[in-house]
Amino acid sequence: MRRSGPERRPLPPGFGVIWSTVAIDLIGFGIVLPILPRYAEEFGADPAMIGLLVASFSFAQMLAAPLVGKLSDRIGRKPVLIMSLFGTAVGSLLTGLAGSLFLLFAGRLIDGASGASVSVAQAAV
Repeated sequence: MRRSGPERRPLPPGFGVIWSTVAIDLIGFGIVLPILPRYAEEFGADPAMIGLLVASFSFAQMLAAPLVGKLSDRIGRKPVLIMSLFGTAVGSLLTGLAGSLFLLFAGRLIDGASGASVSVAQAAV
């Protein structure tokens, strides 16, 4: 007996890689949130500065999203997703190895701008 309803289409080629890229971006946002305030306090950050630090990822992502979208239209989705993964690695490494509040901000901003590729991944699918 056959079920009624739409047939299930197979996933597009590379779906797993694209899904992994998005997962890495989202994990990069959330994994440091529990320790980020404590980390910033060690560099002398006050509560307002800690709030800015936590928001810096999302702010960079918001500013970079339209630019990343235009870039992906110009050079293609795959190169942009690869650059995004590289940027996420650099931003995460900088965040983890930061020796000052400035470097901590730089790492979060780079990671956030690199995480703006979620819409590119959606367009690729």
